[in-house]
Amino acid sequence: MTNYPSLFEQFLREECTPEVRRLIMDATTHRDPGRLRREFEFNRFDLELDFERGVATIQDVTDASEKGSISVALSNLVEGIRGLDR
Repeated sequence: MTNYPSLFEQFLREECTPEVRRLIMDATTHRDPGRLRREFEFNRFDLELDFERGVATIQDVTDASEKGSISVALSNLVEGIRGLDR
């Protein structure tokens, strides 16, 4: 799990503009109860929010290897995004 901090931090640093942060936060806080997943395609990363499992999967579209994808708890994603606003 050594790629967790670097890939996750890269996503936060490179992809999470104020607009992207708003999209993700809106999707996690104002979600449709009948919708179990949301998918986003950003510049370098794709993001899948799996509300049923409570997991966010971040995929680096420039890296098709195993190291180019990571799953984190939705709560960790939200916490990381909130940390950017401080």
